Amino acid sequence: MVRFSLIRTETGIDRDKRLHLFGIIYNAGIGICGSPSVEVTIIDEAGDIDGNFETAALLGEIRQGEEAEFAGKYFTPVGDSLSWIATPRCDSSGGMVYGPRKRGVVSLRR
Repeated sequence: MVRFSLIRTETGIDRDKRLHLFGIIYNAGIGICGSPSVEVTIIDEAGDIDGNFETAALLGEIRQGEEAEFAGKYFTPVGDSLSWIATPRCDSSGGMVYGPRKRGVVSLRR
């Protein structure tokens, strides 16, 4: 069974107010994680969904014990902070599989 998760997930805000989210998808299970990607939801400080984006991992598949880097960016909403929810996704022999979500909060103040 494919068992995968996000590890070493980090965020940052650049000068143009873009959120950068990057990290690693790790496959701890038996089986191949095909077309690994991360679905990200951005939530503004009022608790409303501002938008979504998806970013693919740098490898096309991850076997047991392997990992692949991912990176994505999003133009941030207006306000002092935002929240994000990142959900890893893989194709497997049993169909689309989702891993555990990771959440975070980022301050937009300088």
